[in-house]
Amino acid sequence: MCYVMIVSNDIKERQYLHQVLNEDFLNAVVLPEAATATEALKIAQLSQPELLLLSLTLPDEESSLLYKEILALHPSIKVVLFDDVGDFKRAQFALRAGAIDYLVRPLQSTDVKNAIHRAIINLNHVSLLNRDGKLTTYKTKQSVDRMFIYLHSNYQKNLTLNDLADHVHLNKNYVSRLFKETVGMTFIAYLTNYRIQRSKDLLRSTTDNITDIAMAVGYIEPTYFSRVFKKDTLLTPLQYRQRYHID
Repeated sequence: MCYVMIVSNDIKERQYLHQVLNEDFLNAVVLPEAATATEALKIAQLSQPELLLLSLTLPDEESSLLYKEILALHPSIKVVLFDDVGDFKRAQFALRAGAIDYLVRPLQSTDVKNAIHRAIINLNHVSLLNRDGKLTTYKTKQSVDRMFIYLHSNYQKNLTLNDLADHVHLNKNYVSRLFKETVGMTFIAYLTNYRIQRSKDLLRSTTDNITDIAMAVGYIEPTYFSRVFKKDTLLTPLQYRQRYHID
């Protein structure tokens, strides 16, 4: 199960997000909702949210400050942000800090579902997204479950699509297509994204050196890891740690 917290001062938005989660995600559990940053912080202190759906237009406190405080409590939490207008600098800051997505209102159903879907997958959960009102077959779901359990348990290794296909006893081309249909990206793109997300967690929450972190997420060469990391965040791992480390 995936525990989700919704924080928005718009009751209709909270109801809409709650409805999306209940109707389209079979393994999502919605925690008590919050209309203010103060309420949200209390809920975060008393529970274990894994996914935060956060409005950037809260009335009583800067949403970015709340974001940092919740990250301090739950360093591995995944965040999807909503904003009234597209603010490039704010979006850039949020995504570099580890947010899964930054969406601009009016919220589009497809964008919301895809963002939540990516976040749940990134949390090591299989996202049981009910696409177009049709559940995947039990056999397909089993294959998807096994694929992601294997990938999330072995991403530190020199993992290939062939390894994944061999593990689930399926044709490589079929696995490639199934992977793309499930998460909306190729195997290598997802693996890279997953490794970078894990490295961000370690950079924010530990004092491990960069070489050890690179190896912990599957990169033997620290210089190559730094290059891939900077391509994703526009920051070196050291710069990222200096900016976002949780004291």
